[in-house]
Amino acid sequence: MAVYPDLVMLKELSIKLTLENSGTMRRSQKLGMGTEFAELREYSIGDDPRSIDWKATARRSRPLVRVLEPEKEQTLVILLDRGRLMTARVQGLKRFDWGVNAALSLASAGLHRGDRVGVGVFDREITTWIPPERGQHQLSKLIERLAPIQPVLLEPDYVGAVTKLVNQQTRRALVVLITDLVDVTASTEMLSALARLAPRYLPFCVTLRDPLVDQIAHTSTVEITPAYNRAVALDLLEQRQVAFAQLKQKGVLVLDAPADRISQQLVNKYLQLKSRNQL
Repeated sequence: MAVYPDLVMLKELSIKLTLENSGTMRRSQKLGMGTEFAELREYSIGDDPRSIDWKATARRSRPLVRVLEPEKEQTLVILLDRGRLMTARVQGLKRFDWGVNAALSLASAGLHRGDRVGVGVFDREITTWIPPERGQHQLSKLIERLAPIQPVLLEPDYVGAVTKLVNQQTRRALVVLITDLVDVTASTEMLSALARLAPRYLPFCVTLRDPLVDQIAHTSTVEITPAYNRAVALDLLEQRQVAFAQLKQKGVLVLDAPADRISQQLVNKYLQLKSRNQL
């Protein structure tokens, strides 16, 4: 039986993003502000002092300002793993169901910000591919296509998924992989696949942690069985951190959060990337 996405949460997120767009985003456009560098020009009375390029000013011994142009349409591609690790139950739902909710929340945020959003779902191959498009009709299409999908007991082919993506998506994009990992050894293929995306694309690895592991790892005990369980949990968390450190070294953005809190944290991270013009 398919678990349908949290449509109430998506509606609340949609309202929040609409309010933000009509406030800060519109206000910044009214002030003539943008996000992409266009050119340098000499400072004039009335220019915002924050736009002064101090390095260029020092080089040329006269005040210069950075001229920005409005943010252009960008592309967001979400790769959603439906392989073996995504079949595990976390907080009453399969990890994959949390992944679907996170993917749709992120897609909603991207579409509200005017980005083209596409999704690929994969195991040994990409089984569902929804090409990037703009507009709120795309969110309805994503909900309809993703809701019936179930995870399978297959090891995911990360390299194959990334290769297919590169062939499908030639322009620069933020590529968000929603998955989970166990340790560095088991995740070698994923590390290799994501590293191939940089620097042409901006790769972003999102992993859905089981909060029960956190709870066990941080609960002290003197009994033998719980103590053993705690040692295993602590080792799992340490292995994750080692894997994330390797990803960061290769230019991959990382977000690791409890599965039941991943959606909000992922949207917040995306909005930070947009505001800092990192895409």
